[in-house]
Amino acid sequence: MTKIGLIIAGGAVVLGAAAVTGYWLYKRGLRAKAEKMAEEKSREEFGACASAFSGLYEPLYMMAKGISKYRPGVVGDWAARTANLKDAPYYRQMWDSRFPDSSEWDKETGTARLNELLDFVLSTGVCRDDTVEIVVDGDTYKRYTTMDGEMIEAGSPAVVKSGYWFKDDVILEKGIIEKKTEGV
Repeated sequence: MTKIGLIIAGGAVVLGAAAVTGYWLYKRGLRAKAEKMAEEKSREEFGACASAFSGLYEPLYMMAKGISKYRPGVVGDWAARTANLKDAPYYRQMWDSRFPDSSEWDKETGTARLNELLDFVLSTGVCRDDTVEIVVDGDTYKRYTTMDGEMIEAGSPAVVKSGYWFKDDVILEKGIIEKKTEGV
C-alpha cells in the first residue's frame, strides 16, 4: 500500500512539474511574441516619422562608422526628437528601454550604441545612398546640395561627399556633392 501511495504521490509531483513547466513555456512564448510585435511596431512607427530626424542621419552614420568624432549633442538631439514624437509610443518605448542613458555615453560606449541605433534605423527601410560619383542631371538637386552653394552644370561629373538619405520615394536628408576636378 505504501508503495502505491508513493507511486501516486510521485506521479502527482511529475504532473505538477510538467504543468508548471508547460505554463512557464507558454508564458515565455507569449512574452516573446509580444516583444517581437513591439519591435515590429517600433520599426513601423519610426518609418512613419523618419523625417523628424532629418539632419541627424549623416552625423549618426559618420560617428557610428568612426569617420567623424563622437559628439554627444547629436545623440541629445536624437533623444529630444524621440521624446517629442506623439504618434510613436512603441518607438519611444524601444528608445527608452534600449538607450536610456544616452546623455551619459562616452566615446567608446557612444560609438557602440550608435551602431546599434544605425542598425535599427536601416531595418526600418531608411536607406543611405552610397554612390561615390554622379553625372549631374535635372533630378540631382532633389537629392544633393553642393558644398559651396554653386550649381554644377548638367552633364558634368560630381563627387559625392556625403550620401543622401531616403525612405521609399521620400528624401529625408540631402547629400552633398562637389564638382569633379580634372585628374581626380
